[in-house]
Amino acid sequence: MVSIFKRVALVFALATIFSACLLQSNVEAGANIDWTTTDVILEYGKCTVKGYFTNSGDVGGTVTNIKFIVDVKTSKNGSNIYSAVWNHSPENVYIPAGAQISWNFWINDEHCPSWSKDDYYWVVNRTISYK
Repeated sequence: MVSIFKRVALVFALATIFSACLLQSNVEAGANIDWTTTDVILEYGKCTVKGYFTNSGDVGGTVTNIKFIVDVKTSKNGSNIYSAVWNHSPENVYIPAGAQISWNFWINDEHCPSWSKDDYYWVVNRTISYK
């Protein structure tokens, strides 16, 4: 009777280990690139978006497109100073696995006002594509 329980326990343990190995092998390597904005600077005719790319994946990747939606206000719930939607397809922006790389983007726009940096609140939403 004891030997049957031992056999069942052994079969169950082996099945568990085998299943874990199969699940582990289905994980694919890949890049996982994101953008974090650290600052927005308004100068007449130019909005500078400063930040960095981070690749938390296990292989390097190249950024193929980034879309910014920039909103700048006098305060968090204040009136609008400047808004822009901007698409950019950068060339040769390769982010190695595990790396963080600083980058600046410039939006040339004749409607962008010059504004004192201490007097506004900004939000930048982004969509990023990479391969």
